Parts: sequence; C-alpha cells; structure tokens
Amino acid sequence: MLLPLRSYIACCAVMAILCLCNCNSPANNNKTKNDTLATVVPSTADTLMPDVYDEDMDDYATVYVVVADTGQDYYPLQWAMYRLSSQLSIPIDTMNRYYNAQKNEIVLADDDEDEMYRGEYFPRRFASAVLSLEYYRIYNDTTTDKNIALVAGTYETAKSADSALALLRPLAPNSFGKVARIYVGCMH
Repeated sequence: MLLPLRSYIACCAVMAILCLCNCNSPANNNKTKNDTLATVVPSTADTLMPDVYDEDMDDYATVYVVVADTGQDYYPLQWAMYRLSSQLSIPIDTMNRYYNAQKNEIVLADDDEDEMYRGEYFPRRFASAVLSLEYYRIYNDTTTDKNIALVAGTYETAKSADSALALLRPLAPNSFGKVARIYVGCMH
C-alpha cells in the first residue's frame, strides 16, 4: 500500500536527515548480523528522494525485505522455503510461478491468466508476510541477474521486518534485512 504523497515526502526527509547525520559514522560502515533494519541507516541510493520532482515517484514504494538466504540454485532454496514454512507456519505464495529448467528462470505458468507475462518472470511487488523465491535484483540492483532470494516477507515498517527477522534468524543463519525501493506501478 502506498503512503499518501505528503507522508511519503516526510518519511523520506527524515531518512535523508538520518543518513546525512550518520553517513560518516564508523558504526554504519561495519554492519553485523545483529543490526536491525530499524537501526541501520540504508544507503542513500535506496532512500533519498530525487532533487527534481519526478511524476513517476508514486510508482515506487519503500519496503523492508527479509531474506532467509540467497543463491543461484533454485532447488535448495525451494527446499529451504518449504522447511521454513513448516517450521514457522509461514504461508508460501508462488504467485503461480515455477522454475523452468529449459529457460533456467523462475516464470509464470504457461496457462496463467496474465497473458502478457505467461512464461516470464513477474516479481513480488507488495508488502506481505509470506515466503517466495524472487530474483534478488528486484530489491538490489548490484546483484547478478540470476541471484535468487528466499524472501521471508516484505514489510511496510522496519519494526515489522525486524520482528520477522528475529523469528527467522535461529532457523536461517544467513538471513538478513534489506531496505528496497521497488516499482509498484502498472506493468501492463
């Protein structure tokens, strides 16, 4: 759910001030697994508003992503997803996607109701407390195209993401949180 524009601008202004106040702090340069999304100031590329008004900015949302693990091999991540779902009673939402071994990609089923994206990858784009396998590039533009993330939830607040991460970490030692700006506008 998108914030009203005024709230969104206020939130971004606060994040910008925090970032400017903390950008040279040694504590921010050495993030550890004990850091939380609420205490680690994200990079400026993830949070600062553009200097010039961009009419498309309403098409983006800031989300707090909880990732259980990442990798290039779909099947071990899929196994881990089902294991975590069973252990933590977190639902899985495949969004009618599967791994197509011939294409070497996560894709929508060929009979999906979305004719435009059938047989292609369609990303998870809205906040939800479910497990899914996603291309990590949706949340981090510095990763490789085929890097897959086992997403354990996307949240609207850092506090919610931190709570989910605290529950996840004992079962998924590689888990981490990430603040991301994702496109939520129309994709048709």
